[in-house]
Formats: sequence, C-alpha cells, structure tokens
Amino acid sequence: MVQSHLTNNKRRWQLTIQIITSIILVGLIFYIVKPYAIWQTLRNANFILLLLSLPITLIIIGLKSTRWWLLTNSIQSVPFTTAIYSFLIGLALATITPLAAGEAGRAFFIPSIEKSSLTGKFLLDKLVDLSAVFLFSSIGLAFISNNPILNWISLLLIILLISSWLLMYKLVSKLRMILNKYVVWADKLFKALENTTIKQLLINVVLAFISFVFFYGQLFLILQALWPTTTWSALIVFPIITLSTILPLAIGGVGIREWSAIILLSEFGIPHEVAVTATFTHFIIVQFIPAILGAILLTTKSIQIINNKGNVNND
Repeated sequence: MVQSHLTNNKRRWQLTIQIITSIILVGLIFYIVKPYAIWQTLRNANFILLLLSLPITLIIIGLKSTRWWLLTNSIQSVPFTTAIYSFLIGLALATITPLAAGEAGRAFFIPSIEKSSLTGKFLLDKLVDLSAVFLFSSIGLAFISNNPILNWISLLLIILLISSWLLMYKLVSKLRMILNKYVVWADKLFKALENTTIKQLLINVVLAFISFVFFYGQLFLILQALWPTTTWSALIVFPIITLSTILPLAIGGVGIREWSAIILLSEFGIPHEVAVTATFTHFIIVQFIPAILGAILLTTKSIQIINNKGNVNND
C-alpha cells in the first residue's frame, strides 16, 4: 500500500516536471519566434496540401493497429476493432507519461488474454518501432554529415542494429536467462520473442517501416504546405527529430520536438517559424487528435469495467 502511494506520488511529480518543462521550452520558442510569425505562416499555408495530409493519419493508425492485432493474434484470436480500441487508448496514455510508458496500458484493454504475455508483445512492438527510427536516423546522419568518420559510424550503427536483431533472435533463450537477473522487463520481452515466428516478426518490421514512410511523408507534406521550397533532402533529419522526443523531459515531447526541428531544419534554409508550425501541426494531426479519441475510449471502457465488476459483486 505504501509502495503504491510512493509510486503514484512519483508519477505525479514526473508529470508535473514534464508540464513545467514543456511550458518553459514553448516560452523560449515564443521568445525567438514571435506568435505573429507563426500566425502568418499558417495564414499563407497551402490548405489543400494540409487537408491532403489528414487522411494519412488514418493509414498510419491502421498500419500500427494491424501490427498490434497480428501480435495479439499470435497468442489468441482477437477482433481487429478491439486491437484498434486498445491501441488508441495506449496512445492517449503515452502522450502524458514519461518515455510514453503509459502506452503499455493498451494490454489491459485486450480481454481474455494473460496481461504478462500481451505486455511482452507490446515491448516487442515498441522495440521494432525504436529500431526502425534508429535505422532511419543513422541513414539521415550519414547523409547530412560531411565528416567521413561520422559516415563510417553511421554504417557501423546500421550493421550493429541488424546484427543485434539476428543475434537476439538466435540466442533468445540464453539472453532471457542472463538479462532476466538485471532487467525487470527482459523476461516478458524475450518470452514474447520466443513465441513469435520469423514470419510474424518480419511482417511486423515491414509494416513498421511502411508506417514510418507515411509518417515522415505526412510531415514533409505539411512542410510543403507551409514552405513550398522545402527540398526532399530535409526528410533525412525527420527521424532524428523523432528520436529527440524519446527524452522523458516534456509532455508528449512538446517543446523538445520543436527545438530539434528549429536546429535541424535550419540547415535546409527552413525558417524557425515554419519548423515550429510544421512539427507542432504534425503532432496535433498524427498524435493529439487520435489520443483524444483514445481518451474518450479509455473513459468509456473504464466505466464498463467498473459496471461489470459492480454487477459481479451484486451477483
């Protein structure tokens, strides 16, 4: 009971610090980028391109939900709609938790399956996501750097990433026994990997790469709407901007994402106000709006669970 109380207090403090950090970072952004400049950027935007970017969110959510559905179905048959609901609920929880840890909560909204097994599948899903972003980032670093040493480092990182996956899959049982002593979630992850076939893993990886192609394509479309002279070369820094939001310093990465965009996109002649407007608009379209829907589903499902427990107790 005491441990639970301390954990809740810790989470409240983490969330408070995240909110304060986001406010400070956004305040600093408005100090160097005047709100009027952002307003003018939006006024001059190509609204046809902005509207075209909206349906891409449905494709991204569909691809990510499909990945989650296939992973849950490797344990037990689950309706696709249930997978979508739980994914959106996880997205809502991810937006307000450090390192998006709350997204693991999606496992609790898949009925009739052991939660430990689902958590393992969730960890596997996120590891694939992180690997895809890391791979795209390494490729981007190689392209934007004129330093041969950094280029070689990028190549080595890509080789290391691929080798790690191959080694992990081959030695999964041994790694599970070794790391389980030191990493609390290792047992769940490696158990999930053991129960995932090569075919299932490859399908997940392919769908992850396709979803990120749409994800970065959507951001590029928004940039084109705000700054028509944006070149394709700007795409190479998008994954690095994504990686910056992993830092558990701000709520939903707000502030960190925009500062990363200001710094990285300026290398391609993109003004600060355009970088800020584009990345924040992308966040609203691809994460915040679906997260709002997830929050509504979370409230509805929670009420249903409470009512069901009440009915059981009455019986």
